[in-house]
Amino acid sequence: MQHEDILGREIANIIKDAMAATVRELADLRLRCAALEARQPEKGERGEKGERGDAGLRGETGIPGPQGLAGLTGPPGAIGPQGLKGDPGPAGSIGPAGPPGLDGKDGAGPSRGRHQGPWKANTFYHLDDSVSYAGSGWMCMVEGTNARPAEGENKDWQLFVRKGRDGKDGEKGERGPQGLPGKDSPYA
Repeated sequence: MQHEDILGREIANIIKDAMAATVRELADLRLRCAALEARQPEKGERGEKGERGDAGLRGETGIPGPQGLAGLTGPPGAIGPQGLKGDPGPAGSIGPAGPPGLDGKDGAGPSRGRHQGPWKANTFYHLDDSVSYAGSGWMCMVEGTNARPAEGENKDWQLFVRKGRDGKDGEKGERGPQGLPGKDSPYA
């Protein structure tokens, strides 16, 4: 019995020390427990199950473990709803001038097919120019003519709009108001 009392006291001391121990001291307590087990006589029959003891004190927080490996990439999420229209941005600055364009081909001569207004003597007209003369419209059929448009023998011009007949005189209108006296009037 004496052996059991000594053993019981040592176990009680180990438990008491374990409750107040740090991590390093716990390693020492494990060694003491291992030595105590080596001194125990053969195990006897198993006793009845005892009552559950009170919960022990919470131990100190341990040292953090190493960083774990990155997890696998999850599947893409669903497309979200359309966002609201943003405000217009500020006007951008004017960019640099572009490079000069390629040189254009020289034209074949003066512009063609333009209306030159009323026909004038001593003026040279070009192919497809048009003029008005004596109330009709004429198209130049040759290059560089100064001939007067006329029907018949003249092949330089072609009539394309003939002058119409004069209209009838309109009805007589009402008499207007009396005018102001002129500067040479004897009544002034």
